[in-house]
Amino acid sequence: LSQHDGDDSRALGWYEAAAEQGLATAQDDLGRLYQVGRGTPHDDATALTWYRRSAAQHDMFGLSDLAVAYANGEGTTPDPVVSYALLSLIPPDGELDAGALQEQLRQMKQVLSPLQLDISLALARAMRNDGVLEALDRYLRTPGSTLRE
Repeated sequence: LSQHDGDDSRALGWYEAAAEQGLATAQDDLGRLYQVGRGTPHDDATALTWYRRSAAQHDMFGLSDLAVAYANGEGTTPDPVVSYALLSLIPPDGELDAGALQEQLRQMKQVLSPLQLDISLALARAMRNDGVLEALDRYLRTPGSTLRE
């Protein structure tokens, strides 16, 4: 995107059209525009919505951005269990920096309790088997399933 507000607004329209058509990369990019407030007011909740849609299609950037949102509590309650599960779904041979991804997973693993790590790995398996959003929403709805401490 260019640095001009008029261009940002026009680009936002194109991203919205492509995202509504179901293009995962456009959904993730649109989330980023909302997160940083380019061409639109800053809105973490709307960014999270678009990251979820992209991650549902197993887009590695959508998974990564959704993981960061859960790690930092951007548009949602912070949840390292969810963040680790999402990051673990990203293939190490994809377009993201594999070394940086593995380092991030290693650092997160050090701060998760053994129980949180087990839950996170079970959540990642459910995301692979049942779909990212189906498993994530089921996890978030289950009382006592979140271990955020």
